[in-house]
Amino acid sequence: MIKLVLLTLLVGEGLSFSNWRTWVDDFQGRLEDFEDEFDDIQQQIARSSQHLLNSKPFSALPDMLGDVNMPDFSSIGPAISSKLPDINYDFSSISPIIPSSMPAIDYSFWRKMGDPMDPGFWRKFGVPGNPFNGFKAARPWWEGENVCVDKQILEPENLKGISMTGSLDASSMVKMYKCEATENVYTCEQLAYIDGQRKGVKTTFSCCHGFKLVAEGYMKQCKEVDIRPTEETIADLEGTDFLSLFSEENLLEYLSNSTVFMPDNDAIQTFMKGLSALSSVPAENGGISYTVDEGLLRRKRQIDLIVDQAVATKDILLNHLVPEVLNVQDFSDNDLIPSKSSDGATIRMSVYPTRPVKTVLANCALITSKNHHTTTGVVHVVDKVIQPAKQTVGEILTEDVQFKTFMSSLDEDDSNMLSDSKQTLTVFAPSEKAFQELEAATSAKLFGSGSCGNHILRSHILSEIVCSGVIMGRVQVTNYMGDKLSLRRSDDGSIFVNDIKLVLRDMVATNGVIHVIDSIIVPTSSKTVEEEVKARNAKEFSELIQESNLWERLNGLENFTLLLPSRQAMREIAPEMLQVLKQDSKQLEQLVLHHVLPSKHRACSRTEKVIKSLAGKPHHSNFPHSVSCARIEPNEARVCGGNVFTVDRLLLHSMTKMLDTLEKSEEHSTFFKLLTDLNIRERISGVHTIFAPTNRAFQQLQAETQHKIFGDKEMMKKVVENHIIPDTAVCCSSAPRNMFAFKQFARGERTLGGQTLFLRRSHTGNVLVNSHASVESCDTVAEDGIIHSIDSVLMPRELKAPPMSNFQFWEF
Repeated sequence: MIKLVLLTLLVGEGLSFSNWRTWVDDFQGRLEDFEDEFDDIQQQIARSSQHLLNSKPFSALPDMLGDVNMPDFSSIGPAISSKLPDINYDFSSISPIIPSSMPAIDYSFWRKMGDPMDPGFWRKFGVPGNPFNGFKAARPWWEGENVCVDKQILEPENLKGISMTGSLDASSMVKMYKCEATENVYTCEQLAYIDGQRKGVKTTFSCCHGFKLVAEGYMKQCKEVDIRPTEETIADLEGTDFLSLFSEENLLEYLSNSTVFMPDNDAIQTFMKGLSALSSVPAENGGISYTVDEGLLRRKRQIDLIVDQAVATKDILLNHLVPEVLNVQDFSDNDLIPSKSSDGATIRMSVYPTRPVKTVLANCALITSKNHHTTTGVVHVVDKVIQPAKQTVGEILTEDVQFKTFMSSLDEDDSNMLSDSKQTLTVFAPSEKAFQELEAATSAKLFGSGSCGNHILRSHILSEIVCSGVIMGRVQVTNYMGDKLSLRRSDDGSIFVNDIKLVLRDMVATNGVIHVIDSIIVPTSSKTVEEEVKARNAKEFSELIQESNLWERLNGLENFTLLLPSRQAMREIAPEMLQVLKQDSKQLEQLVLHHVLPSKHRACSRTEKVIKSLAGKPHHSNFPHSVSCARIEPNEARVCGGNVFTVDRLLLHSMTKMLDTLEKSEEHSTFFKLLTDLNIRERISGVHTIFAPTNRAFQQLQAETQHKIFGDKEMMKKVVENHIIPDTAVCCSSAPRNMFAFKQFARGERTLGGQTLFLRRSHTGNVLVNSHASVESCDTVAEDGIIHSIDSVLMPRELKAPPMSNFQFWEF
């Protein structure tokens, strides 16, 4: 313990070598009051102190202290080392120097002395405070002073940071935590039982009003800041013009007890110039023209807003005030905060997780300076005047004649979506000029009878709010159709979407924001089915579509997936068969439509079920791997209304059931007889997979084994059930390939009898079942499942002989 004292004092702040002698003398004087058994300890203190005063090297300290009893210092070595950046010393070596024969410490001494971690203990020796505090980790700022804590009780599903499935036992008092420190706030989300019910508790720690988080060295703490009245704070933040408007309207009293979104002087001057410029714009059919002379158009683009001149100045100003004190960290994305305006307008907050700090906007006005506390509230500086939002996106666009063509071209569902107050939308709205300048080919797609018109128009809509203020450099967003749009800001501050300039931006609505563009966004996915099929050079299948007169129907489809056979697959079809198909127009139409699914699938889709094609016939779907055992190639293409995939075979619909197919197969007569004897037809329903052994497979069995199978009906049932996989269609393409010679991968499937079959591929590509049965014929598709022909009987465990070894070096 004495070594610990000396080491601590040596590195502690405020205790230098110059006052070392005074402290040691006082320390020795106080020790004289204790029992005689500690005389030797006093002598060692004096001896050690004399060595230190003679400036011996610090590395010799363990030898100077001799054989004084002490605890293991290995755990605090790193902490001491961090206090001595100029000394490279390993304190973990101190403990091993102590002789193992040293007598144990008599703790009665320390019981008399008290707790060394108590500051009162050290005051007995004239040391202020506890010198061991230097070894403790710095206390986090949220556990310090001047921190306010806000707790919310939420439903568990509203916790953003915790995902929980299953149930918890209330008696176990299980709790789940997730804490996160952001710029100026520390948030903990906890899942716990409250009054016997599972609830979410969100606890937020932040500096109290009038305090600011300040970094001092490696520590942060909430420090008091100089706060003044709101009017003075606004003036200091270059908001004198904003303050003057409040004074002119006799609204200064509203600034108290508020959150103020303050446009700076530049923003106010731009706003006032905008009012003057817009008042001189001639109305066109009762609306504002977007095709006026270039000089005025340039000024309107600088304004970046459309002002409803019917809105009273008072309401515009009060729309910048919120009747509660809210710091930036209190805002969440898409929060609707009531303002102090008389019409009850709300401010929509947009929070973007940008780095290194989040970007926050209020009605698309960028907060450029935040959390300026006043005596009665807080001020956030914004880069523009906040316009009140009173109408939905749909209402704004419908009432403006400059968007007449755009709105009239949308279908009813899309129009209703734009007017839905619960939506959060961004619309890149093309003006009338954009439609007037369309190329003939694009115009034909847009206004023709196909699905490309809706596809192109929906590409102008985003399902999230994107304000221009968050665009720095180049970003990508996803539109309503799932296509990527590129947004970028040029050096002069202009915003472009897919290289189309935003003429006017940030027209804020109650359910989103509108940006006006003067060209049509034509995404790469706005291709017809015909264009995509011809682009893939699928000549043979294209001829079948042409013969069946289905191009117009396919080009007009919405929400579909086309499974396009590859050219190699079409070449494998006998020409005679194709000729027969072309002669029967009805059958040909059914064949083509059997390659179309009435839903839009993606390469990332996961579906394992029966799906009916547009021909009304079932497909055994295992997206994204196979459809009716035809392998799906990963070359998805987006087209108007749907997607196109390539498959490795022509999809021919089977008109028969699995048992009917086996009945007609001569090489599976033995297995079919077993199925018949067990009356299996009445026992299975739905989709199944059957691994059917050939007659030769049964003939290769030993006579004893054949007798057990055919002579015992219960054993016969177990054998048959071991060849049937219920409720799923398993294709050969699902057998995993072996990527390494020393590692085998297999897919396990539970049989009707409850045992497991393992499918894998050998290194030569053969599909194997349980490592010994080879699939001779894959993927015979029936209405109710898939049949595979195998060359061995899959024995249940009751008939399996004990294996000699399960290792095979070569397998073909």
